[in-house]
Amino acid sequence: MPNTKEEKKQTYDERKRAKLCTQCGKRPAINSSTVCEEHAKIRREKINKRREKITKHKHCIDCKGLLEDNRVTRCSSCLLVNLMSSIKYREKQSEEIKERHRIRRERIKDETFKAYGGWKCTCCGNDRKECLSLDHAEGGGGGHRRSIGNGHTFYQWLRKNGYPKGYRILCMSCNFAKRYKKECPHEREQRFVITTSGVVGDKIGQLNVLKAAPALGRICRFAGNCNQFWSVLQHSLVVNDLAHDSIKLLALVHDISETVISDIPSPFKIPEMQEIELRIQTRLYSSLGLNPSEEDFRKLKEADHRAFIGEIGTVATEDLRKIYPGRDLEAEEAVRKYLNYPIEDSCKKEGKLVGEFVRRFNKLHTFQIN
Repeated sequence: MPNTKEEKKQTYDERKRAKLCTQCGKRPAINSSTVCEEHAKIRREKINKRREKITKHKHCIDCKGLLEDNRVTRCSSCLLVNLMSSIKYREKQSEEIKERHRIRRERIKDETFKAYGGWKCTCCGNDRKECLSLDHAEGGGGGHRRSIGNGHTFYQWLRKNGYPKGYRILCMSCNFAKRYKKECPHEREQRFVITTSGVVGDKIGQLNVLKAAPALGRICRFAGNCNQFWSVLQHSLVVNDLAHDSIKLLALVHDISETVISDIPSPFKIPEMQEIELRIQTRLYSSLGLNPSEEDFRKLKEADHRAFIGEIGTVATEDLRKIYPGRDLEAEEAVRKYLNYPIEDSCKKEGKLVGEFVRRFNKLHTFQIN
């Protein structure tokens, strides 16, 4: 049973949304009421008893003077005094009440914005709260708001209706540009690459793993500074071999975004580039039904680092081995498995390494879906 005021309020709201009696929670509420038929009957009986009790009064409950109208409980003088006391109390409490209402409005607005992607403009990335607004993606927002209400009333309507689709977060600049020019200048400034999967950028396009596999095999690790050609596709196969069973698919596709941004050595991968890579990878993970946890990424980083050490001991230059003198014999053995293949097997659609990559992906992805 709920004890605190907050718990009672939560229970009441849950029962109301489920259209159950807010008193017992067992029987459905009748018509547009919030109680079942049995509790509605109890409520009517209480109201009638209270009305009978009031009509029996002959004296004012405050001054005990004789009442001219036995349908009320106070005389006009006491009623006026009571009214003035209430006004003074409301004035005293008004600031506190206003603050509570303000906090509630901000909470509902915050919930609404988070439901539609968070406090960030979907067009330009502006994350200043005071500049953001909720936009009707298909237009017609003015008429819709006139029929429902603006501001807090509109957010309440969205919340009540389960945050329906068709809305997005835009800053006021992008909102006005789309309103009057039908297109925001930021959309024309979007950066993208024409890949084997089509047009792909940090905000548009979707990578196709099977189409991207040969392109991954044409990108050389270490920016080409190695003793022999060693592709990102071969690196992905090694990471897949070394990874924990729970992240095999994640390990196989973790570098697919490099078909868009290429394999940039870590010291030169600026934060902006890392953010773009993350957005592309996140869309890919979502399309594959992957939802990696922090623990999954920790395991992936461990396997990726082991593959890096294995590559240093086999295909990297002598100078790099001096900087990383450590050895991982199991990782080196995993690298050697893929060293004797011709370059064509790594970069052509019909190549053996590309075929192995595709076979593993199909197997792991099918298992992930099931």
